[in-house]
Amino acid sequence: MNGNTREPFRGRRATLRSRMRLDASPERIFPLLCPVREYDWIPTWSCDMIYSESGVAENDCVFATAFPEEGPRESWVVVRYEPPLAIEFVRSNADRVIRYAIRLRADGGATDLDWSQIMTGLNETGNALVDARASGDAFEASVRRLEGLLAEYLERGRAG
Repeated sequence: MNGNTREPFRGRRATLRSRMRLDASPERIFPLLCPVREYDWIPTWSCDMIYSESGVAENDCVFATAFPEEGPRESWVVVRYEPPLAIEFVRSNADRVIRYAIRLRADGGATDLDWSQIMTGLNETGNALVDARASGDAFEASVRRLEGLLAEYLERGRAG
């Protein structure tokens, strides 16, 4: 290549997975995996509902969040909505795109929830975020925190 040609940008990617187990049925848990219902059980949750025909999570629902510690304002789209078995979101900002998938599977009176996250950098800042989270420690800590909040809500019927 000559001096006038730039190498094309190549985003980096990290795929992370975790599992939680809750003592409730998928039918009871699934409705809580919604940007509106998360206000019930996540004390720090905040979002702006951009579009939803039903007013809650559904296919093609769009909402936005602004958590400065996680970067610029983000747009979220529900890309899969199959109650009570699966929900997926695509979450994006100027630096990176994340695809979240949550799958629920009944096991006796409990439910296993498989969480996965695929994060792709869109620029050098995004690649640095991907690199910083590639170990999965922050994702695992987040899933454990959510598991505790969900378990408490399911047990008490309200947030802590």
